[in-house]
Amino acid sequence: MLKLVSRAFPTEFPYHSHWKFGHSHLIYWTHSTSLEHVVPIARGGLDESSNFVTTCYACNDARSHYLLDELGWALREPASSTWLGLTEYPPALKATRTTKPIPPS
Repeated sequence: MLKLVSRAFPTEFPYHSHWKFGHSHLIYWTHSTSLEHVVPIARGGLDESSNFVTTCYACNDARSHYLLDELGWALREPASSTWLGLTEYPPALKATRTTKPIPPS
């Protein structure tokens, strides 16, 4: 969804194909999700669904290879919400789409 907004407003809402910080709008880091390992692979965690959670990219990047308790962080239950996100807007945003990919900045 965010990429569609970037296609419609590339100057105001930039995107970088490699998520380069400072070259993409901050919302990509704060509101996009990332698959994260509860126990990082580098710390002996398994690459299986029982070790997966979703986080924002900013938290994923900040956490690095640390265990949650080393940072004083804890998992929390997913929020309950009736918000549909931006799911009702893709048809209008797709209409603004070009055939050219978004160039990296």
